[in-house]
Amino acid sequence: MNELIRYLTRTAPGLLADTAALEELLAESWSQLDGSSASGMVGCKLLNRMEDVHWRPPCLSFAIERHIVRGTNRTVLEHWLVDLHCNTATVTTTEERILHPLSLRLSVEEAAEEIAQAILDGSKDDRIRWENDGTACVVASWMFPKDCLFVHTLGTRRRKLFKCVSAVLAEHGWRECGRNRFRRHAVPGRKRHFPRSIVHRGTSACGGDSPMIALDEG
Repeated sequence: MNELIRYLTRTAPGLLADTAALEELLAESWSQLDGSSASGMVGCKLLNRMEDVHWRPPCLSFAIERHIVRGTNRTVLEHWLVDLHCNTATVTTTEERILHPLSLRLSVEEAAEEIAQAILDGSKDDRIRWENDGTACVVASWMFPKDCLFVHTLGTRRRKLFKCVSAVLAEHGWRECGRNRFRRHAVPGRKRHFPRSIVHRGTSACGGDSPMIALDEG
């Protein structure tokens, strides 16, 4: 504790930029401060984690990120006040911090309608991967990357997307043929349009030689 006090005595008041040496001294003295064990804090947790450190004699204040709030993209940020005159360490306030920006709100219904229409039109679209046999795979990972959504949210949005695409296609005479795979009922005299470069007629899993539409979870 004496080394910590001597160090701070030689330090100019205000916001401290380089806190490496201070963190080590404070960590060594932490257990000697009354109230320092609040919220399970121990000295070693201070190392390389102290933020917004201010020295206002005889008090030292700082913030420290503690833990992730379960099921969210937020973490708890604790603000501490160390009073060297009273030999205490106190949590003054806590707040939640967003770890990364929330994914942009997206209307899955609107996206499904756009994708289904692109499939019906045989259009090229970044959200659709056309295969040589005329199969169109909806690339859900293009819209919902795994690194920007929680697993629960990711799965929910993809399932909703597939369900909505299926509903839109059904309105145009398409039927589901296998998991997330769709085939349009043949209409005599009506020609279906697919990009020439991708259409390959062959026997599908549903029987017949019609091009297949598949939804790929990415």
